Amino acid sequence: MRCIWTFCVLFVTILSLCIGIQGINVEGEIVQGENVKFVAKHWDITTEDVTITSINGKEASFYGDKKVTYLDILDQTVHYLPKGIENFFPLLEKLSIVGSELNSVKSDNLKPFVHLQTVNLKNNKITTLDSNVFEFNPEITTLWMSRNNLKHIGADILTPLKKLTYADFSANECVDKLIDEEGSETVDFSTLVNEFKTKCA
Repeated sequence: MRCIWTFCVLFVTILSLCIGIQGINVEGEIVQGENVKFVAKHWDITTEDVTITSINGKEASFYGDKKVTYLDILDQTVHYLPKGIENFFPLLEKLSIVGSELNSVKSDNLKPFVHLQTVNLKNNKITTLDSNVFEFNPEITTLWMSRNNLKHIGADILTPLKKLTYADFSANECVDKLIDEEGSETVDFSTLVNEFKTKCA
C-alpha cells in the first residue's frame, strides 16, 4: 500500500512538472507597414514562467521569414512577459505593452532583444524597476514608463542606455517627469536620475 501511495505522489509530481513546462499557444496577426508588426490578440498571461511555443498554432520556424520588428500588445492581460517570444521574433526593435496590467519587467525578460530601440510599457501596474533591467538593451533611444505604479527605480537604470534621447516616467508614484532630448546635441538626464535617487530609492 505504501509503495502505491509513493508511486501516486511521484506520478502527480512528474505530471505537475510536465504541465508546468508545457508551452502555450497565443494569437495575433502580422500587419505590414513601416515596420512589420505583430499585433497580439486574446492574450491572457497571469503567471510567471509561461513559455510561448506556438502562435496561431504555428511553431517558430513558420515565422522565420516574416522579419517582425515590432511587437504590439495593447489592452491584453499580460501580467508577466512570457518566455519564448525571441524564438518567433528575434529581430524586435520596438516592444509595446500598453494597458495590459503588466506587473513586472526584469533584465532576463529583455535580454534576448538586443536590437530594441523603442520600449513602451506605459499604463500598466509595474511597481519596481531594477538598475540592471536594460543592461542588455544598449540600442534603446525611446522609453515610455508613464502611468505605472512605480515606487522603486534603480538609480543606475539609464546608465547602459547611451543612445537614449526620450524618457517618459510621468504619472508614477515616486516620479512624474518626462525628458525629451531628441535633436539635442547634448543629452542630459541628470534631473531624472536625481529623482530616482531621492524619491525612488
